[in-house]
Amino acid sequence: MSNYFIGNDNFYFLLNEVSSLSIESVELPWGAVEIEEESIVIVEALEFIEKLLEIEDKLLGVIIYTDEIKTIHLKLIKKFSIRAVLKEKEEYVYCDNHIEGLESRFYFGEESVVIVSDISEEAVVKLGEISYFSYDRITKKSFAKHGIESFFLRKNLGELEELLPENLFFRLDRSYIINIKQVKGINFKEEFLIFKSDEKVYINRGKLKSLSKKLSKKYSIL
Repeated sequence: MSNYFIGNDNFYFLLNEVSSLSIESVELPWGAVEIEEESIVIVEALEFIEKLLEIEDKLLGVIIYTDEIKTIHLKLIKKFSIRAVLKEKEEYVYCDNHIEGLESRFYFGEESVVIVSDISEEAVVKLGEISYFSYDRITKKSFAKHGIESFFLRKNLGELEELLPENLFFRLDRSYIINIKQVKGINFKEEFLIFKSDEKVYINRGKLKSLSKKLSKKYSIL
């Protein structure tokens, strides 16, 4: 895992003055440095945001420092499926904290062993084996679906979304956070997705299309 900077040389100098982490400057024009897998890119030159979108599958996250941002840049930032953090330039002094915050999500990964629990029950499972997290309207509790089993949780979906790695889980709608690696297929006609456990979850077509777009960035389409 590496950290890269794209932007003004003077700002890069300031970052290195306050950061205890290794940050490599990407020489301009773009392409002089090969970006490694699962890297964090710090951006001060907003014109390179669109270019970063082309390689976002290689990135863990993007940190953007700017004092002035245009609508066009905001629209581009919203297209990132990975974490894109927007900060004012003066916040560069907290650069290490911003980087470490993104890295902490990476280490909580597919092979992580977690305890899914509520007050009355606990189970130890691999995070990558959980098909999805959802919400039970009767009990008013969130739950994890692991194979054919369901486990109620102490945390709500919003809290879970903040903890879960974005390269593995996707917030499909208000009621579902799904594991994209557990998705077996999508049926647009009957409006459902099917997991490797063969469970079907019925979702409207618009949400299924957003999932399809997410999957197309991860897998080749034949």
